[in-house]
Amino acid sequence: MNNLYKHALKQNQSITQDLEKFENGEDSSVGLQGQISASLIALKRTIDDYDNLAKREMILVKQEKAFSNVSKLRDDYNEFKKLFERLKQRETNKVVQNDRSELLGRRHNTSTPEYPFQQHEFSVEQHALREHNFINETDSKLDEFIAHGREVLHNIYDQNNTLK
Repeated sequence: MNNLYKHALKQNQSITQDLEKFENGEDSSVGLQGQISASLIALKRTIDDYDNLAKREMILVKQEKAFSNVSKLRDDYNEFKKLFERLKQRETNKVVQNDRSELLGRRHNTSTPEYPFQQHEFSVEQHALREHNFINETDSKLDEFIAHGREVLHNIYDQNNTLK
């Protein structure tokens, strides 16, 4: 029974250290949060086991001391759980706030119009300029495709001559 109590105290110390890391912002990773959750579950099981052993203790003085230890451990467990929930909520709020500020910060930098499906009215000159640019780009792309095709055809002739 004494060994189980010592084990619970070691778990208490470990959880305290992990919660301090999380609270100070040294490590707020999901891994640490999972570790703390697992440690809390293990501590609860240890407390329950210790409580069951205390109930079976024959000597009243030892039983009373064990019950007071169980009570203290349960109080510590409840404090740890409340602190962990509060820290998780704080971390969640921080992430939400960062995401929100990032999204709102991007809002003014976009070139997307307010109504993207709204028809734009172009003047005749703008329309003619856009059409001229489109034709020039299309012309240059077609020239590139033709040049590439000629290169491929030339390579095929060379390969054919090599194979003969």
